[in-house]
Amino acid sequence: MTDQQNYESNHEKESLLEENVQPPIVEQDQQKHVPTSVILSLAFYLALSYLSILLCFTVALGALGIILLAFLWLHLLCFIIATVLLWNGKNKGNKTTLYIASALYFVSMIAAYDPEWEWSPFFFSSLIMATLVFLGTVTFENGE
Repeated sequence: MTDQQNYESNHEKESLLEENVQPPIVEQDQQKHVPTSVILSLAFYLALSYLSILLCFTVALGALGIILLAFLWLHLLCFIIATVLLWNGKNKGNKTTLYIASALYFVSMIAAYDPEWEWSPFFFSSLIMATLVFLGTVTFENGE
């Protein structure tokens, strides 16, 4: 008899549990899918590479690296802000932010220009980034 009572009590518990089980909640606030542009992704990873190479270069130079950073502070400030805006605009799909990032890369290019150093890598890196971000923004679909 105890087996039958255990069976009945287990059966009652299972029926109570089945009544309390709720269907899985479907996510209502699903984030909208923002398509990514290959050009913008390439520009973002190139910018990160440029900044990391520049950081390693200045650390390797020691005191001369600090002097280099002192001369390029406006270029680096614009470049870092533009890279953050590029990441934000690419993830959110906001074309206005991407255009602002392109303009800041252009300002960074002007800040890095040195007439006595014709083949400045700082100038050309900003020129390439401004061009890539502008072309990527123009061809970007489904932006706000």
